[in-house]
Amino acid sequence: MPELPEVQTVVAGLGRRLPSRSIVSVELLRPDMVRYPGKNQFIAGLKGLVIAYVGRYGKYIEIAGREQRVMSAAPSRPQASLFVHLGMSGKLIWAVPKGPAALEKHTHLKVTLDDGATLSFVDPRRFGMLALGSREELLESAVLPRLGPDPVVSPPSAGELWADLMQRRRPVKLYLLDQTRIAGIGNIYADEICFDARISPFRLCATIRRKECVRLAAAIPRVILAAVAAGGTTFRDYRDAVGNRGQFGQQLAVYGRAGEPCVDCGLPLSFGRLGGRGTTFCGKCQR
Repeated sequence: MPELPEVQTVVAGLGRRLPSRSIVSVELLRPDMVRYPGKNQFIAGLKGLVIAYVGRYGKYIEIAGREQRVMSAAPSRPQASLFVHLGMSGKLIWAVPKGPAALEKHTHLKVTLDDGATLSFVDPRRFGMLALGSREELLESAVLPRLGPDPVVSPPSAGELWADLMQRRRPVKLYLLDQTRIAGIGNIYADEICFDARISPFRLCATIRRKECVRLAAAIPRVILAAVAAGGTTFRDYRDAVGNRGQFGQQLAVYGRAGEPCVDCGLPLSFGRLGGRGTTFCGKCQR
C-alpha cells in the first residue's frame, strides 16, 4: 500500500502541474469507488472545479478547489476538494495525450483539464476511494478518519511521544501503524523506523525507556523524509504522478530482506508477524 512518502511524492508532482487549472470534463467509470457524495453530485461538483493547490491529509491526496464568490456582496468560500486514497494498488496519473488513446485498464476516473492534460485514477484491486467535499464536511461524515500528528508537518517531540507510549500496552510497531497516533506510516516504514531507532518492533510501548524514545522520535521523520527524497518505494504497482518508480527500495535496511545480512552487524535478518503484518528485524541490533 502506498504510504506517506509515496503519497507525498504524488502530491509534489501534481502540485507542480494542477494549480490554476480547471476541470472541463469528467468520466466516472466506476461509481462504486465514490464514497461521498452520490454519483451525480460527485460529477457535477467536480466539473468546473478550479484547482487551488494539491495537498495531503495522512495518506489521502487532496486536490483543493479555489475560493470563489457566489455573489459580489457575499464572502468568498472554497469549492469542494477531491480526496483520493490510493488503497493497495492505486495510481493518480497526469498526462498530456498526443492524440486519441484507449483508457488504461482499471481506470475508474478520468478528468480532462482546460489545458488538455488528463488526470486518471487507476486502481486494479479497488481498495482505494474517491470523495468530494470540504475536509470538515468529510470528517464530520466519517468519510475521512481523524488522524494523529503528521510526521513531516508536525512530528511529535520525544517528550510528547514518550508520554503517549507510557499509556499503551501494545507493541511499538502496532503503535506506529495506528493512524490515530501518527498519520501516514505503514508496514514498510514502521519496520524501517524501528530498525533506525534500534528498537524491537515487538517491544511493548510502556517498556520503552526515555533515551530509546529520543531515538524513536528522531527516527520517524528521518526515515520518512529520506523516503520522500527518493520518491518513495516501488515493489509492483506504485508510480508517481507521471509514471516513475520510487527508488527508496534500494535503501531499505530491513523491510523485505528477511534472511539477508543485517546492514550493521551482518547477521541474517529475522521475520515474524505482528497484527497479521509481516515484520522484518535484526535480532541483535533490535533486542
